[in-house]
Formats: sequence, C-alpha cells, structure tokens
Amino acid sequence: MFNRLAAWLVPSAAPDDEHAKKRFDILAQLKKAVMEVCNWYEEKNKLEFQGKRPLEEEDIGMHDLLWSIQGCLQHGLREDLTACPSAWLLVHFIKTTLTEPSNPIGQAIDEASKESSTDAGRIRYWIRHALNQSLVEPTLALALLASNEQFLRATYDDNALLRCQEGTTIMTQLLSYLKELAFNVHVSDREFPRRRTSLPTLSGGLLPPPTSASPLPESRVDVLFEHIDSFVNDVAAQADEFLTTRARSLSDREKPWQHAFDVELSFLVKNPYHTRYAFIHPHLAVPNFLVECLAFLKMHAATPRLFRTTVSQVYVAPVKDYIESHGKMPPSGVDPHVASAVLLDFLRHIPEPLVTSDKFDAFVASSRMANEADGVRNLTCLVADLPVEYKVTMEVVFGALAEVLTHAEENGLTIVGLSIALAPAIVRKRDMTKMQTQDVRMAAIGAHVVELLLLHHTSIFQQVRDQIANAHKVCAKKPCIYHSPR
Repeated sequence: MFNRLAAWLVPSAAPDDEHAKKRFDILAQLKKAVMEVCNWYEEKNKLEFQGKRPLEEEDIGMHDLLWSIQGCLQHGLREDLTACPSAWLLVHFIKTTLTEPSNPIGQAIDEASKESSTDAGRIRYWIRHALNQSLVEPTLALALLASNEQFLRATYDDNALLRCQEGTTIMTQLLSYLKELAFNVHVSDREFPRRRTSLPTLSGGLLPPPTSASPLPESRVDVLFEHIDSFVNDVAAQADEFLTTRARSLSDREKPWQHAFDVELSFLVKNPYHTRYAFIHPHLAVPNFLVECLAFLKMHAATPRLFRTTVSQVYVAPVKDYIESHGKMPPSGVDPHVASAVLLDFLRHIPEPLVTSDKFDAFVASSRMANEADGVRNLTCLVADLPVEYKVTMEVVFGALAEVLTHAEENGLTIVGLSIALAPAIVRKRDMTKMQTQDVRMAAIGAHVVELLLLHHTSIFQQVRDQIANAHKVCAKKPCIYHSPR
C-alpha cells in the first residue's frame, strides 16, 4: 500500500518545503479531529444506558472534522477552473465514473446535487450525508484510482494533497477509522460551524434542563464555550507537563542509574536492575519491563481499539515511574491502552532507533523495491547486520505484535493501522526533530517497512530466533541462572 510514493516528495525533502508543510499541517488537523471524535464517541456512550447514540454536528470535534474533510478535498484546486473552485468538481466526476445507478455512492451524490443550488452548498451537503452513510472513505478511494489520474492532474495543482501519494495514503487511513462510528448529522447545505455552539446532550438527566428565565445570547454562549475549551486544554496540558516533569525530577534525584526511558539500548541491556540476563548472554538481554509489557499486550490482545486510542501522559507517567522504581511493570491496574502507549513511548525515545540511523535509508529503500521477495531478502540481511541488542529487541517486539494482529476481529487492528502507529517510533533517524508534522511524514515513509517486517516476521527474524534458541541452550547448562533472584 505504501510502495508507490510520489517521486517529487522524497524522504530527503528540504525542511523549508512550504508545500509539504502545508499538506502535513492539513493532515495533522484531520488526525486531531478524527481522534477527538473517536474519543468523544467512546466517552459519550460510556454515559449512555439506552444503547449507543450516534454523533451529531453539535458533538465535540465534529466542527473540526467537517472543516478538515472539506479542507483536504479543497487543497490545491486550480483557481482557473471556475470563479469559486469547489471540491464538488471531484465528487461530481466520481458520479460519472459509476456504472450502476443503484450504487449508494452515486445516490448520495445525486441527492446532494438536487438539494442545493451552489457547488459550495452541494459539497457541504454531501460531506454530512456521506458521514451518516459511511461513504467518505469509499468515495475518496474511487477518486484515487489510477484511471482517474488524468482528471486529478487537470483539476488539482501539482502540490495538492490529493496529488501526493503519501498524503492520500494517510488521509484514507484516517478516514477509515470513521467507519466504526455512527453519525446522525442533520443533512443540509448550510455553512459548517466554526465552533461547537451548544453542549452535547445526553439522556438520563445528566445535565440540568436550561432555564427559560434569562437565556444567554448566542454570541455569549459561543464565547463561553470557547473559554471553557481553552481552559480545559490548558489544565490538561499543565497536568501532563507537571506529572512528566515531576516523575523525571524524582528519578534524577533518587536513582539516576535506574532510568529506563530516553536511555541508549546498549546501556539498558547491560543494566542488571532492568535486564535479567545483563552480562550473561547478549542474545537474551532484553529489558524486563519490555518483555512483561509485550506479554501483557498479548494477554489482552482482544482489547478494542488497541494502539489506536490516544492516552494522556497523566496515565502513562505513573507507569513509567513505577518501571524505573521497581525494574518491572506494575503487577496490576494497568489498562491495555496505557501499556501500548508505554511501549510506543519507550521505542520512540530510544536515542538510537531500532533500525539504527546508518541503516535507515537502506531499510526504506528495501521496502520500496518493485519485487517484494527481493525487499524481504534485503530486510533479512539488514536485520542480521544490526547490533545484537537491536535485532534481538526487534524480534521480541515484532513477534509479540504479530501475535496481537491475529486478534484483529476483536481489537479491530489492521496491519496497516499498526504500521502507521509504529513507524514514527521505529523507522527514524537519531537526529530527527520531534514534531507532529515529522510524525505524519514518518508514518508514511516507514509504514511499509514496518508492514513488511510484520508480514514476513517468520522468515526475516529466523536467524535471530535461532541465535536466541542457541543462547538458551548454553544457559540451560548453567542451572544457577534460573535459580537466581530477578
């Protein structure tokens, strides 16, 4: 899925490429909106006792989602096409490519065409209707077919988001998450609201009914909610920063040698506090908490939305502090989503990433080879040439995650979704800046590398597994190792 990248957007793109920055800013906004909507959908239905309620336009994150979808479709439209360029040109073109009149995609487009008199109104009507019918991502997939490339070239600039292979891949994946949600947006062609204009309503008397004695003007209500949102965001950010800083400051004062995060892997595997087999055998030296965390994730592999739920540092920081204080995962009370966030946080902040900086380009090039078998062969050779602690850790991590993927029916996790989540943490260079736009970029560049490593885990890591098995045989001759305390 990620092996056809646009030739003009290469991994070494200049940092001052304004067009690339604009595309990734748009994608970052879409990602934020999708996460907010997904999180609110879960929270909303936790409070609902009469079955799941669909999302409405007044719900948290919906105004951002509507604007983001329209912004993605509008970006880069050629201004010389019409007086007011609109993404309706693309949607209407998709209707002309359909052969079956009963196709739901075509029916949704026809309805939008009839219900509004302007192209701008039609695209707004269609976005609302398509969300309700889960047709946004399928319609976009039709637009991106190779047979429609000539139309896209004629309608969009060269630097448009829909002309970028990386960008459309990420956009399609983000929109696919919306298919799991239920929407009940009031369908009309009116302008999208720029902020939530009222509190989400929940049944069961959770909120008191509004009094009619002194209603607030609509403008004052808008300002009120804007201040509330700003205040909540500020408090959450301050709480995250305080807990993270506090946990680190305590560790710095009391136990600097016990750090497990932001520490070189080569040092961590030789620290007997965190690694049981430190200085015993290099092919067995894997941090204790990493082994326990992966075992915990395998045990809870059926958890819905695993690796796809945003977890606040408010929950992650105490677990990290416990690991550094006790040299292991907490024995109980850890949520699977928090465990997955701890795993990603550990991998993301290893100073030297698992693929190592000097082999980064080779890993990416291998994943782009036209013949997949040749790419797998090259990846096998690259893994074999990694330092011992890196290839052993990779085998342990990818082996566990490959097992988690076998529970896709329960957790809804796809290999593409997991690859996008892992890529910024594993396939990167040491000196890369930690920016959200950089994460979006690495999710596209490195996702195919991670996807191949997961798909062909058995063959790529076979030599590493043999070395680990031989190490266990050697250590089996020394029973005292297994009777020593951890």
